[in-house]
Amino acid sequence: MASSIKLDRRVTMRFGFPEANVTCIIHDDCILPCSFRPTGTVVIHWYKQQIPVHSYYYHKDQFGLQNKHFSGRTCLFNSQITAGNASLLLRRIKVQDKGRYKCYTSTRKGNHETFVNLEVKGQSRRWSKGHSLFPLFHY
Repeated sequence: MASSIKLDRRVTMRFGFPEANVTCIIHDDCILPCSFRPTGTVVIHWYKQQIPVHSYYYHKDQFGLQNKHFSGRTCLFNSQITAGNASLLLRRIKVQDKGRYKCYTSTRKGNHETFVNLEVKGQSRRWSKGHSLFPLFHY
C-alpha cells in the first residue's frame, strides 16, 4: 500500500508510485521532488521529455549537455545528495517549463526513474509578503 505526504498545498508525493504533480507560479522558483536510496556514488540526470535539464556525476554538477533554456536556472541541493535528495530547484519558472520531467538516479544498487508533472499557473507572488519556497519542505 502506498502512503502519501503533503508538501505545501501544491505538491503531493505518493511513495510506491514514481510520479508527482507539482504546480508552480510563473516567475517564481520551484522544487521538483526526487529521492533515491543513497548507496555511495550517485549519478543524477533530470530531463524534460528527452531534453537535458541538469546532470550531476563525479561528485559535481555537469552542465556540458544542459539545454540552453535551463542555463543558469537549475540546481540540486548538493549537501543533501548523500542523504538521497535529488530534488531539482528550477528558478524563474516560465510558461515553457510546463511538462513532464524525469529524474534518473543511478547507484551501485541500481537505477531509478521518478516522473514529475509540472503545471505552470498565474502571476508571480514573488514579492508578496510571507511568500516562501521553504514550506515545500514541511512534511
